[in-house]
Amino acid sequence: MMEDVEELETQLKDAYDRIRVQVAPSTDIRRKMDSCEAVTMKLMDLMKVRMSETGLDEFDAEAEKTRLDKVLDVEYARSIFGSTVARPVPSLHSNRSSGQHSLTVKRAECAAALAAKKAEIEMADVIAAQTLELKRLENQRDLKVIAAKLKAYSEADSSDYEPYAIKTDLGWSIVGGTPRVVRSTDVTGLCHCISVKELPPLTPASVIRALESDFKDTNPVEKSISQDDIQFLQTLNGRIHQNIDSHLELPLPFKARPQLPDNKQLALVRLRHLKRKLEKNPKFKDDYVRFMEGIFKDGDAERAENEPEKGNVWYIPHQGVYHPRKPDKIRVVFDCSAKYDGTALNDHLLTGPDLTNGLTGVLCRFRKHPIAIMCDVEKMFHRFHVDQEDRDYLRFMWWENGELNSEPKEYRMKVHLFGAASSPGCANYGMKYLASQHDKEYPLAANFIKESFYVDDGLVSVEHVDTAIRLVKEAQEVFAEGRLHLHKLLQLQQQRGLRVSP
Repeated sequence: MMEDVEELETQLKDAYDRIRVQVAPSTDIRRKMDSCEAVTMKLMDLMKVRMSETGLDEFDAEAEKTRLDKVLDVEYARSIFGSTVARPVPSLHSNRSSGQHSLTVKRAECAAALAAKKAEIEMADVIAAQTLELKRLENQRDLKVIAAKLKAYSEADSSDYEPYAIKTDLGWSIVGGTPRVVRSTDVTGLCHCISVKELPPLTPASVIRALESDFKDTNPVEKSISQDDIQFLQTLNGRIHQNIDSHLELPLPFKARPQLPDNKQLALVRLRHLKRKLEKNPKFKDDYVRFMEGIFKDGDAERAENEPEKGNVWYIPHQGVYHPRKPDKIRVVFDCSAKYDGTALNDHLLTGPDLTNGLTGVLCRFRKHPIAIMCDVEKMFHRFHVDQEDRDYLRFMWWENGELNSEPKEYRMKVHLFGAASSPGCANYGMKYLASQHDKEYPLAANFIKESFYVDDGLVSVEHVDTAIRLVKEAQEVFAEGRLHLHKLLQLQQQRGLRVSP
């Protein structure tokens, strides 16, 4: 019978475990389940004790059942399972029995709380034991790693000089050397060979190529030629010419000749804003008017007398910008990116390939020889004119003689503008075209213009004073052929000081 009781106890425990696995009860239900299980196990223990005390022959199951029924009456069982429905049961107990019943209920609840607390403590002990075990294993691993490193370093100092392998953060490495004492007279050294690769013979030419590769002006990857670049070069090459004023004249390199909307109203609105700004700032007005008078005086702009063809005209707003390092010097910039009806002049212009010399190469050649020459092309963009048929795309509004109270008149630019997307490419192309036209007559100047100019700044060095003088004269004559003015000309000779040419 004892075996049946133990089997029944096992079945009860399994039942409670299955309930916990299959259901995710709330905290209140879990507490009641723990209480019920604790009381049930307590009853099973009591039954086994009674059976062991009396023996199988003397154990009276019916008597024990009656005694347990007295301990666990209906209200007691209901409190264990958490029932909240009170059923009227005829009471045969006196006030004293009611008090005993209340004590019994409280004792059962305390027993359940004690069992739950013990389970919590046991689980905490298990977690703490597992944590300590994990820490112990980590310490053993660290000790093994340190011991292995110590062994490897110790072998490196051994006297046998045999190669050995060591694993680092970058991977495995082979470490070894030659013995300090070599007994054989035929052996002068030992090499632990891993791989062999035969290199091509090293010649002076290959060394020079390797050194010069860092200073190449062109990079085929970075300066690849696109179809737009080819169209740009073809357009300029076919239409560049020298006009009657000896200026090089180039067309506006359009992607396709556009039909533009009439944006004159936009130009007038921007001009009214500019007028208010000029009236508020007298210095700004004086500088602006002086710059515009210089444009007309130099022949960079002209009155637009003719009636333009519809779609072949564009009015460009303009604004004044001061140089951050020269607060008294103003430059009027034409806003070719101003949009009207969803389009702008720059949207239709080709920028062309990058014809600018590499700054690294220019500076390295500049430091090559003891005599240095520096110069600058004055107003480089304005020295290259625009074809007559393209000038109506460069119209702008301005007051005659700078009189703000008069009606604005229509003008048009004759030169390539600061602010046009195509102007840098056209100016660079014009410079190199001018050099190529005179490379036989003035070889020094032609090479200087082609290789030693970075945009409009020229930097070059030569070995002798005579060469420097001849170079400067040739450069001035070549630029004069294209009506370009070379100024800020400085000649610096090592140990002899600075010379400024007019």
